[in-house]
Amino acid sequence: MIKLKSPVPKSDPVVIDPINWSSNNVVKLPYPEASMNVSFGDVLEKRKTRRQFKTITKDEVGYLLYMANRTLYRDRNSQGILTEHRPVISSGGLHVVECLVLFPGENVWNRYDSLNHQFQRLYIDHEKLSNLALNARGFFETSNIAAVIWYVGDFTRISGKYDHAQSAMWRDSGAIQATHSLVSEYLNYAFCPLGITGQDEAQLLSDQRNLLGLGLSLVGLM
Repeated sequence: MIKLKSPVPKSDPVVIDPINWSSNNVVKLPYPEASMNVSFGDVLEKRKTRRQFKTITKDEVGYLLYMANRTLYRDRNSQGILTEHRPVISSGGLHVVECLVLFPGENVWNRYDSLNHQFQRLYIDHEKLSNLALNARGFFETSNIAAVIWYVGDFTRISGKYDHAQSAMWRDSGAIQATHSLVSEYLNYAFCPLGITGQDEAQLLSDQRNLLGLGLSLVGLM
């Protein structure tokens, strides 16, 4: 039996701010147009995992991430910890799970900057990351023309607030993927979570933090 202990807030937390994912190459994203006339009930009724994709653009993925992951506001709580409010839920308002995106025909991962609604291109040249991309793109017949979303959690930061924080990160990642599934249905996108996590490859992204791969998904047009 696998046992994950329940997260427990520390009485004396360590204040750890988010990683500075600095990049001199950013892609500014347009904001979504007016909402479509689709009810939430219709989205719930029609939502399903879809495994056939058509090519999706950066702007179109940006609409999905804007609706689900954008930062609405930031604040510091009484313990000095930076918290955020976003449409998707997160343990303690920390939002330690990043969304890294790989687009069709590219080999460069892009981090979604939720504060500025833009993609930051991450130039990390590792063979294992290439293998991760190949694995994700090989699941279905049209996987190679979908965008890959990789959910990567900052275990160092969440451990500053919680003991036994690993299960909290897995729950956060699940919440994001569920929200992405619903928003994709709303936007008429095809969305499919994958069984691979990118657990080992996440360690290659930073030598300053303990990062964990928490899953990958494919998203494309229907």
